[in-house]
Amino acid sequence: MRGNSLPTSGPGGRTMRRSSILAPAALLLACGIASANVGTGLPLDQYQAGTEITNNTIVTNGNFESVTSGNPNGWTLNNSHQVGAPVGANTGNNGAFSAQGNLGAADPGTGFNGYSQTVTLAPSTTYVLSAYMWNFGQNFDLEVVELRDSTDAFVTNIALTANDAAAQDPMLILDGARGVFGYTGFNSGAGGTFTLLTKFDLDEAVAGTRPNIAGQVDNIAITPISQFRPPNLIPEPASLSMLLAAGAALRRRR
Repeated sequence: MRGNSLPTSGPGGRTMRRSSILAPAALLLACGIASANVGTGLPLDQYQAGTEITNNTIVTNGNFESVTSGNPNGWTLNNSHQVGAPVGANTGNNGAFSAQGNLGAADPGTGFNGYSQTVTLAPSTTYVLSAYMWNFGQNFDLEVVELRDSTDAFVTNIALTANDAAAQDPMLILDGARGVFGYTGFNSGAGGTFTLLTKFDLDEAVAGTRPNIAGQVDNIAITPISQFRPPNLIPEPASLSMLLAAGAALRRRR
C-alpha cells in the first residue's frame, strides 16, 4: 500500500453499496443496494486508490509487502493461497504483492483457502474494516475479508462477487474484475483478540472454469471510524478542465 495511512493504535447481510462517503458520521448511512455483495464498494475505476486514510498498525502487514520465502509475514496460510504480483485493472497502488487464490483448489471440507492473523481491538469502539478487492471468478464466487471474535463467532465481513447482475440495480453494477475499495463499519463490543481472515469462496453450484488467480485482495486495514476516510472520486474530464481553468484565472489575477 502506498496511500495515506494513520500509524495509530487504539453482522453482515449480502449487500454491497456503492456510495461516496465524505464524513465518518455518514459512513453507516450509505444507501443504494446491489445485493450480490457485502459492505460498501467503491469502484476503483471511479475512486482514486491511495487517497483513502486508514490505520496501518492494527493489522500486521495488511499490504502484504513484507514477504519471507513466499509467505506474507504476520499471516498464517490456510490451505491454498499465495502472495504474488498484482493482476487485473487499477492495481497502481498495490505495491509488489497482493494476496491471491484459489489457485485451482476446491473449497476444503473444513477451514478455508486464504490467510489469517490475530488482531487486538479496544472495547466499545466503532471501527471500519476495509480492503482493495478483485474477483475474476464466476458469479457468486466470493472474495472475502472477515473478522471473527475469540469464540470464532462472526463479527463482520466485506465480500465481492465477479459481477452484479444489471437486473438487480442497473445503476449500481460492480465489475469485480476491475477492483473495488470495500469497507464496512462494526463495533468491537468487549474488545480483545479477534481473528482477521481473507479467503476465496467458490460457489460450486455455478458451472464454468476459473482462472488460476480467481480472487485478489490487498491493503487490508481496521481503522477507528473517527480516523477513517474513503478514497476520493476521480474528477470527470469536464470537472478537471474547469478546475484547471479556474486555477489559470487565479494565477492571471495575481
